[in-house]
Amino acid sequence: MKRFHLVELEDLPGFPAYFRDYITDFLGFIVEQMDFYKGVPALIARGLSATNSETIVDIASGGGGGWPSLLGRVRTLRPNATVLLTDRYPNHRAFDRLSERQIPGLACHREPVSATDVPVGLRGMRTLFLSFHHFSPEVAQGILQDGVRRGEAILIVEIQTRTVADLVKNLCSPLAVMLATPFIRPFRFGRLFWTYVVPVLPLVLGWDGVVSVLRSYRPEELEAMVNGLDGGEDYSWEIATDQSGKAPVHYMLGVPRG
Repeated sequence: MKRFHLVELEDLPGFPAYFRDYITDFLGFIVEQMDFYKGVPALIARGLSATNSETIVDIASGGGGGWPSLLGRVRTLRPNATVLLTDRYPNHRAFDRLSERQIPGLACHREPVSATDVPVGLRGMRTLFLSFHHFSPEVAQGILQDGVRRGEAILIVEIQTRTVADLVKNLCSPLAVMLATPFIRPFRFGRLFWTYVVPVLPLVLGWDGVVSVLRSYRPEELEAMVNGLDGGEDYSWEIATDQSGKAPVHYMLGVPRG
């Protein structure tokens, strides 16, 4: 299946912030419920160890996804590990809720952060969860190049692949949105209105889910990206699938050699 770089609605600059927040809330809920990231803490620990760091800079964090539980698991392997959530369009409401929970080691960066030009002061292992497919090949390679230029470990995690099976699954995502909405917290009447009265959220998530599949990168495409990096040969790259959770997770881990 050929890759099509179509537009996900939530990527549009004029997309309403409150819709984007509802979408990131839904995605975070699904990640928590499905426990997608069971095998990820070991990957993060390897990246931190390779760079002698205890800091993770999460790129394109959305609403924080599965980090509240994921960080706890990482800290069983790296007790001093911390994570800083960043995004080009920070979900301030979600960040506020996370801050109120006072999760040890978790902090939120409230200013916009470009994935291809992370501020010099934000040092640490780079992670991108369920977001790498949002970027065109040129921008995606720029994200990797920025991490390599700074000598940081890099972890890319995705849950979908560019296959007919995943395309069919995402065609059913509007139904999943309607079934999950009553259980998403915090409770918001707006979420109910835009799900059941005017079904904007199911339709947007359905479209964006299908586009996510069509935009996903295959292993050979990721390999071509890293082969074209300036300094990429000084990194060890692992592109694989983790099967330890309730569903397969596809990842690429890059760490400096030596």
